[in-house]
Amino acid sequence: MKKVALALIILSSLAAAYLYFARPDPPRVTYVQPSREHLVSYVATNGRVDPIEDYEIFSAATGQVLNVGVKEGGRVEKGRLLATIDNGTARASLEQAKARLEAERAELALIERGGSPKGIADLNHQLNAAERAGEKARREVSALRRLVGKQAATGAELTGAESDLVNREAEVGSLRKKLNLGAAPERKDAALARVREAESAVALAAEQVSSSVIRSPADGVLYSLDLREGSFLTRGTRVARVGKVDRVRVVVFVDEPELGRIRLGAPVKITADAYPDQTWEGKIDRLPTEVVSFETRRVGEVWCSVGNPGGELVPNLTVSVSVQLQSSVAASALTLPREAIVHDGAQPFVWVLGRDQTTEKRPVALGIQNAALTQITVGLDGSEQVLLQGAVSLEAGSRVIPVARERE
Repeated sequence: MKKVALALIILSSLAAAYLYFARPDPPRVTYVQPSREHLVSYVATNGRVDPIEDYEIFSAATGQVLNVGVKEGGRVEKGRLLATIDNGTARASLEQAKARLEAERAELALIERGGSPKGIADLNHQLNAAERAGEKARREVSALRRLVGKQAATGAELTGAESDLVNREAEVGSLRKKLNLGAAPERKDAALARVREAESAVALAAEQVSSSVIRSPADGVLYSLDLREGSFLTRGTRVARVGKVDRVRVVVFVDEPELGRIRLGAPVKITADAYPDQTWEGKIDRLPTEVVSFETRRVGEVWCSVGNPGGELVPNLTVSVSVQLQSSVAASALTLPREAIVHDGAQPFVWVLGRDQTTEKRPVALGIQNAALTQITVGLDGSEQVLLQGAVSLEAGSRVIPVARERE
């Protein structure tokens, strides 16, 4: 019996030793210690660059694009020729309208001088004949007066000649009066109305010809151009957009839960992947008027204006934006990396390394936070080693091997 009991004791000891030495090592878990930081809370998001002054350009004519004299993204001056449209019908209409206007003006001038071209020509012909006859009558009277003085002609002959001269002069005066009389008022009014109608037709045709030339309405950057040589345009098609970019607007997309933290005048920092060494600064100058869908998010569009003297912030460029929350600044805040915070329902907590290198669950109260750090207001004194759970699932009382996280 004693031998059996001894054997059992030996077997139990061997089994216990096997279980002790065969168990796995505790997991290695990274830890950090709280640090004191000057903490400023930001809302980090993205945005889009828009010109503050933006001009849309539409085609005012229908036709084929003959040439395009600019490139998208280039700077243009007000009045710069962007493209021309083949509008031969409008040019032909303009020439016809001009010819009609010239004819109507000539007709009005003739009417104002006394009548129709044929009537005036007839009166001029009669006047010329009467003037020649009058001149002949004057010469005859002069000659008869000399002859009567020499008693070579009778007084009756002179009297008859003088009477004929009076009649000739009366005829000339009558014809001249007819030529100098204006046309009847109703004829002149009708002719003037036709002239004005022709002038309107010329103006309309000229406008149609002018519409075939597309020009920039302002100085700026041609950041959108939908014109290709040989393509066909219809009237009313948007063909380009020009914007001034010495100062631009950044439309900041703020997620709906964050909107209540944004204030007018809040400082803004802007960066762009295209220019990694540059930063632009501005201030919020307009809060959103509604919440809209943006990709998979519900956002409010917040505006800020930014100086852009180098022109790098071109319209439609996507940028990264940090909006400082003005009331969320702590001069010497006890902080942890945001990934150290674990949420259990409404109560946040952290894993702390306790005695015998076992885990301890410690409830905490949070303050402000930025993109990397969170303020701890209650629950820690700064001496703790706070575990970063990572891929390891931690439980209270679990043994771990703590590994300090390298400083960045």
